[in-house]
Amino acid sequence: MFRILSLTEISKKKGLTLVILKGSKMKIIFLLATLFLTVSQSVIIAQDEIEKPTTQAEAKEDKPTAKEGKTHQFGLTIKRMDYTYIPAEYHLSKNPNFYDPYHTIGNLKKNKEVTLPFALSYYNKNWNLFIEASHYKVTYNDMYARRYAYDRDWYNTEQLAYRFTAYDTGFSAKTRRESKINFYKQAQLNESNSFFYGIGIRNIYKESYEKNSSRYTYNEYRNSINAYGLQLFFKYQLQLSSFLKLNLTVEPFLTSGRRNLQEGLNPYFYYFLFYQGLNGNYFFNGQINSIYGVETDMHFSYSLNENLNLLVGYNYIYTKIRAGNANSFFSKYPVTETKDNIYGYFIGLNAKF
Repeated sequence: MFRILSLTEISKKKGLTLVILKGSKMKIIFLLATLFLTVSQSVIIAQDEIEKPTTQAEAKEDKPTAKEGKTHQFGLTIKRMDYTYIPAEYHLSKNPNFYDPYHTIGNLKKNKEVTLPFALSYYNKNWNLFIEASHYKVTYNDMYARRYAYDRDWYNTEQLAYRFTAYDTGFSAKTRRESKINFYKQAQLNESNSFFYGIGIRNIYKESYEKNSSRYTYNEYRNSINAYGLQLFFKYQLQLSSFLKLNLTVEPFLTSGRRNLQEGLNPYFYYFLFYQGLNGNYFFNGQINSIYGVETDMHFSYSLNENLNLLVGYNYIYTKIRAGNANSFFSKYPVTETKDNIYGYFIGLNAKF
């Protein structure tokens, strides 16, 4: 039988009141109770620490990733384009009315150049809106063609004779530059077919430039037209596999601009011969010209990784230039519309970020 000597202290911890008594056996009981409480608290803390990472992991899984929750995306496309250019001046020189029916001209030479077109794009998922702006510029300095002529032999005065001659005809330096911006939306036809449609703005700049000088004469001219207008945008995309797509794009356009002819010293004969006498109503300074046509693009897109695609394809810009304000003095030359085409193959990269 134990005798309680005295009450020493009362301690409270987590709602539990312990009465600590003096005595050897009571001390043992007290130590056991304290040990039990300590172990219990350690187990509770350990359980909390174990459950905490699990809760964080579950929260991480429930939270959408940055990519899945992304509502917009930017893109950059750079191509290496081998452009072949058939300018309007070449088509005009093939017209027999410019000289006479006995003159013909061969194929155009040195009319291929390499350029690096680029495009910037933006996509907004919430609005289902794509915005794409692109630009290219290409210059040809040494274009020429072989001309074949059947002329009267004026040195043979005894009889009416003709002779056949062939010579190279050079063309002035040609520059063609185009910039455009398209706004379009996507219509998902099914899992592997998509259709895009929209509208855009296009700028076409075309320039001819030449400077000739000698001891007695100097000639310089610059003939340019800067046209702006609207275009439509249609694109069909076919998912061939998980990493390969076929893209077909058609962009009909209509632009208009005023021709600017800058003449240098003593240019009158050259200007008259090549721009009025040969060309009729086509190249008058201040004249309003319409440049219209359609751009077609077909390329394959190969996915190298999630954000990088390899592009291989073909681009053709069919263009016609229509002249207005006909000059009645040269109306016998009925050239009012001329082709001005540019086309070529390309390879490029498209990056998304």
